[in-house]
Amino acid sequence: MDFGDWAAPIVAVRKPNGTVRIYADFKTGLNNVLESNQYSLPLHEGIFPKLDIFLVILTSHARYAWVEVNPTSQPLLTIKTHKGLFQFLCLSPGIKPTPGAFQQLMDTRAQLYCWLLRRHFG
Repeated sequence: MDFGDWAAPIVAVRKPNGTVRIYADFKTGLNNVLESNQYSLPLHEGIFPKLDIFLVILTSHARYAWVEVNPTSQPLLTIKTHKGLFQFLCLSPGIKPTPGAFQQLMDTRAQLYCWLLRRHFG
């Protein structure tokens, strides 16, 4: 890739264990034109009664990096590094609509898991 209309700079952060994690700084362009996902995030009072089912979901699915992005949206998730331009194929933290979209996905999966559990275990 030689050119990206939405190429975002990266920020390198040293973690306590000495490794480096790289984040895309989408606030410099892409987030300015995106709308927030207005899906409401749950309060802890709403989560704790469902904690058992959420633990199953969180241990297996609760990572943005596991949520694939539509190929037509991937050019929007371009980052620029000293080695060139790269595109995210999966959802990345730091994109304005990500938290709401991810919560909506988790709620949908929780409903499906609850339905499956009721169907199979009464």
